[in-house]
Amino acid sequence: MFEDFKKQKAEEEKMIPEEQDKIRALSRLEGRTILEEPKKITKEIDGKFQVGLLLIDCYQAVEEIIKVFEFGTKKYYERSWQANNTEKGKRQLIEAINRHLFEYIKGNELDGETKLHHMAAIATNAIFLIMFYFINKK
Repeated sequence: MFEDFKKQKAEEEKMIPEEQDKIRALSRLEGRTILEEPKKITKEIDGKFQVGLLLIDCYQAVEEIIKVFEFGTKKYYERSWQANNTEKGKRQLIEAINRHLFEYIKGNELDGETKLHHMAAIATNAIFLIMFYFINKK
């Protein structure tokens, strides 16, 4: 038992403090130590949204996407993306996705203007297009 604790402590010390806190919190939620295998999904959560799969497992990507949203709010205005719910606006969003993808393929991970990851900008524009699908579906 003590050996397991020493191994866990050694693993924790290799991580940056922010990662340590998040992994400890997740482990406590799941009722396990860091080194144990995750518990299998139980029937209690079958059929329910598992938001933690995105928010906990991919929190850095989610944070970066939120920063892109915030940048757009400061540059334009809050919810300005909704004005693009036209065929022309959708084409402009697709062109923005293509520009960010092109820069990423060239090896530029961060956008020159925002200093945020190009993939976060792509994800943000993709979210807008997905939202237009649901808005227009009504």
